[in-house]
Parts: sequence; C-alpha cells; structure tokens
Amino acid sequence: MDNFNKIPSLVQIFIAEFFGVLFLSVPFSKLYEKIHPAVAYHSPPLDKWDYVFIALGALVIFWVLATIFRPAVHATRFVPVFHSGGLYVANPEMAADYLFSSTHPSYLFIDLLVVGFYWFVRWLWANYWQERAYQGTIMLALALAIPALRLLAWYVLRLRPRGEQIRKEVGSSWKPVAMVYGFFLLPLSIFGAGVWFYQEHQRKVEDANLTVVESESWKGNETFNALLDPKENVATTRRIRLRAIQKSDRAATCANDTGGVFAALVATLAPGHDVVIMTYGNAAEDVDWLVKLANGNQSKVIETTGRLRQMPMQIPSWKRYCGMEKSNPRPVWTFE
Repeated sequence: MDNFNKIPSLVQIFIAEFFGVLFLSVPFSKLYEKIHPAVAYHSPPLDKWDYVFIALGALVIFWVLATIFRPAVHATRFVPVFHSGGLYVANPEMAADYLFSSTHPSYLFIDLLVVGFYWFVRWLWANYWQERAYQGTIMLALALAIPALRLLAWYVLRLRPRGEQIRKEVGSSWKPVAMVYGFFLLPLSIFGAGVWFYQEHQRKVEDANLTVVESESWKGNETFNALLDPKENVATTRRIRLRAIQKSDRAATCANDTGGVFAALVATLAPGHDVVIMTYGNAAEDVDWLVKLANGNQSKVIETTGRLRQMPMQIPSWKRYCGMEKSNPRPVWTFE
C-alpha cells in the first residue's frame, strides 16, 4: 500500500513534463521560424499571456531538471481532494505520508508516456497538417531530452540519492512505476486492444455484407436512388462495393494547392455510365493502393468500396480528379 500511495508523485512528474514541453515549445518554434522564414506555417504573434505560459513552462522544466541533477529522497504528504456539487474539499484524515526519490531510472517509463504523446502529435501533423510538422518535431525533441538527461545523470554522472538509510527507498522506487503500468495502463491497453479488434471485426463483417453494384445489376438512376443514404445532404449512396470495368490504362495521380494527394481512374458500369474512381490522402502512400490495383487491369473488373455520387458540374476547389473529369464522354458518376 505504501508504494501505491506514491503514484500521485509520479503523476506530478508526468504533468510537469507534459505542460513544460507544451509551453516551452512556443519560443523554440518562434526561433525555428526566425531561422527558417520560408517555413509554410508561422505561429501567431505572442501576447502577454503567451509570455506567462512560457515562464511557467520554464519554471516547471527547471523543477524537473532539479529533481534529476540534485537527487534526494523527500518526505512527502499527499492529501486527497474530493469534489461534490461544485465544491472541492480536502480530507487531511486520509492523507498519506511517504518517502519519495526525486529520480530513478524506472521513471524513464513515466517520461516515455510524455514522449509517446508528443510522438503521436508529430505523427498527426506530419500526416494531416504538414506545415506544422516542425512544431511536432520540436515538442518531441524537448520530451526526449528529459529521459536522456535522466539516464545521463544517473548512469554517467552518478548523481543519485546518497545515504545508507535511504538506499532501501531508492531501490524500491520502481515499484510505484510498475503499479502505474500494472494496475492502470495495462488494463487500459488490453481494453483498447479489445475495442480495436472488435471494431476491425465489425468492419470486416460490414464489408462482407455490402451491397454489390456491378454491370449486370446496374439500372442507372433507379439503382442509384435505391441506394441513397438519407443522412447525406448531397445525393450520395451508402457505402457499397463497386465492380466496374476499368477503362483507364492506369490510375493518374495529382495534388492540390495544400499538398493533398489524389489518384483517379475511369471505369464503366454501362454505356453512358462512366465512373471516376478517386481516392485521396496526405501522402503518396495513402493513394498507392489504387495505383497498384489499377496497374495492368485495363478492360478488367476493378473492385473497391466507397460511396457513389453524381459528377458535379463544378468541382470543389480542394478536390482533384486528375483530369479524368475531362474524359470523352464525360463521366456521369464519381466513386470515393
């Protein structure tokens, strides 16, 4: 139970690193933008509150580094706070007193939670907002610096809490970290994995039961209207499985003004009912599946899943059909 009571101190370390990295990334981003003025994204000008948060971030990171480079075992007291009806009440009678080592190699696993979060932020920006990927890299670098310095201080500089009486406390510092993972993160990971596998199973079942639209069953507007999704504002079918005859010799690729990547080809369901099959993403890897599917497939059946809609007379400015909309005859449908 004594080791379990130390978990709030580990949470304190996590929160300090999380917000310290978040706030300190602002001046480093500004510095990067000044050194590389041609960068595509420039963060807004700083106001007085930005400077307040930067100062808070610096203080928090200074505290984290002090716990690493001036290691000690502190007597700590945790008083739980309860919330009810908008009122927060501390309960000193349930307070826990314990000794806590300010640093230990096992705290690396707490640091890695922060690193993992900012790695995910960088991954998101790199894939969906490339102009800000450099900010994600800065955040990730700041987050990685802390575990690197922790290991450097412990193993290279030999900065560790000293004293015969506290050696036992330092030696057991890994136990609350193990409890965080064993009692909280592991069950959450197992639950998340279970949800993911269930959703993947449901998706496969849904894919297997999709309505198949092919040349033999296609009756033009009659088929289209029967498959309309009532939840869509623009006339669009529900998700279906399309089997059409590929007319293009390959899939064409192109990009829009914001870096979006597109791949498209023309297929046909019947004379006068050509379809542009199109997919898009943020990188070439996102559309490679259609390019590979179309290679060497001209005049053969191409099969994919998506939604069917009428080819618009005016194409949205962000969307590209890679010239396939100019085919003769002009395709009547799009499948995305």
